[in-house]
Amino acid sequence: MHAYGPYGRQLGASPFYQHWLRARELGDVELFDAFCCAAALGAEGKFSATDGQMDLAYGLTIDPPVYGQMMRAYATHLGAKELVSEIGEVRLRSEDGFIDALALSDGAEIAGDLYIDASGPDATIRGKLDRVIEEWSSYLPCDRLLISDRPAGAEASSLDQVRTFNAGWRWEASSPSRRTEGVTYSSRHLADDDANAILDDAERIEIRPGRYSEPWFRNCVAIGDAAVSIEPLEWTNLHLAHSAIDRLVAMMPDTDCSPVELWDYNRQTNAEADRVRDFVMLHYVASHRPDEAFWTDASTRPCPLR
Repeated sequence: MHAYGPYGRQLGASPFYQHWLRARELGDVELFDAFCCAAALGAEGKFSATDGQMDLAYGLTIDPPVYGQMMRAYATHLGAKELVSEIGEVRLRSEDGFIDALALSDGAEIAGDLYIDASGPDATIRGKLDRVIEEWSSYLPCDRLLISDRPAGAEASSLDQVRTFNAGWRWEASSPSRRTEGVTYSSRHLADDDANAILDDAERIEIRPGRYSEPWFRNCVAIGDAAVSIEPLEWTNLHLAHSAIDRLVAMMPDTDCSPVELWDYNRQTNAEADRVRDFVMLHYVASHRPDEAFWTDASTRPCPLR
């Protein structure tokens, strides 16, 4: 179980997990989850508001359509203007390669100092500047995602359930308004038609693991899936998007988009994305399933070099 909350208490200068590992080497010891209040509550399907006596944190279950509506309403409340149209052309300035304007399919034109690309893996705007991408397919084996929303059940579980199978993993997450099911798999080890038999009536999304070498380039910055493409194990995608937005606001440049400012933004953003990649990869390389081809392949892949 991955719980929101601390595990054990630090003893002196040493973190708790080091003492737990030593105790496990010396003899029997309770599972690590037994030392986490949040894990114990989750296992029992219970919840407790923080009362000052327990160190509890909370994981949010988000309804994506409602979340998007809230973000849109808040942005327009602050004065943002919304134009609903397709991007027809990204026009570049000849003298420096910066984006000069976006020509929309309805004939309108948008010009600005900074362009934020949140168009998803296609990176509709950022991709017009260059396609220098660091590929992660040699580290992360899954390249397909099936996802489906179902009506909410009688009771929403406080836990997201993740189960492995012979070509990847599948999950189920519940909320009061919906139940989301998904399958993430490797197309080298499972045909798409066979995957449909596991989860029918689902949207298929192709995953190309990797990130832009420079998510912020000239006067365009890619955010979220436009900058980093990674499977949704541990739901790190939304975290990376929020973190990038916070970093962009904190480092907002002048209109010249100084290379020094962009370099530091890219340094911090890429370092965080690489840590997330390594964390997701750990789920595979630490597995012990030698009788299954997918898991043998996943656990023996080379680790990224620093």
